[in-house]
Amino acid sequence: MKKIYKVFTFLFIFMLTFILTNVKINADTGPKPYVRIEIEGNCEGYYMTLLSKNESTGPYSNNPENQSNIDNIDLKFASYHDSDEFYYLYEYADIKDGMYRWGYYPPITFKILIYDSLNDRFITNNEIYERTKFATELTLTLNENITSTNPFVVKESNQYTIRVVIGFFVRLCICLLIEVAIALLFKFKHNQLKVIVSVNILTQIVLNLALSGVIYNYSYNLLAIVPIYIISEILILVFEFLIYLFLINRVEKENHKKVSLILIYTFVANLSSLLLGFVLLTILGF
Repeated sequence: MKKIYKVFTFLFIFMLTFILTNVKINADTGPKPYVRIEIEGNCEGYYMTLLSKNESTGPYSNNPENQSNIDNIDLKFASYHDSDEFYYLYEYADIKDGMYRWGYYPPITFKILIYDSLNDRFITNNEIYERTKFATELTLTLNENITSTNPFVVKESNQYTIRVVIGFFVRLCICLLIEVAIALLFKFKHNQLKVIVSVNILTQIVLNLALSGVIYNYSYNLLAIVPIYIISEILILVFEFLIYLFLINRVEKENHKKVSLILIYTFVANLSSLLLGFVLLTILGF
């Protein structure tokens, strides 16, 4: 047993050192809310911007005196008069490659406006959109008849949701592997392993659902994820210990485990799961 403690003491020190030396959190670092729009159709000569309900957001504003490097496209967008008095904030992108992204303080309430430089015309469906979560990912499909009253159709993209779901299953599988591997090192027997697997499936699903909800709304923002991650792991540790205390020796009386050993296993397994899971979140983005 002493060898097991030495191994996990080393792993704990190694992972803690790794995290502290590789993760830096500053006031204005880490992921920021963003709007990403994938455009389907011919976008040659097209430029896109988001008109804002507010006169400013972050470093952007509709005051030309606060801008630098204003070009002809800026002037074109600035000349556009919106029927709902939405503002141009001097931020646009060339969308010839079929992609638009506003990655730093995008407006919360916005309209989509396209400028067709080849035909000197504006294209908009005049719809108002709300940025209701951390990552707003949309798909915009241009109408073949661009001069119609509905020049394009906008739908919410499912790509971000798919990435969150994949991340959920990756974290779930890795955490289960870690805790079962540690249970084998502690020489738990067949029926005891069944209890451990069952309890971990339940607790890890709850934990990962909580993390997935945070990631869905705040992306991989450590300032949001870490506190919830740590608090959840502490609650899970207490819950698992109580369940193990009640069931471990009932299902395998011949392989009786002391209360102290059950407590040590629960602590080591959850600490390893927490640290390795944290490394996974920060390094692999899952």
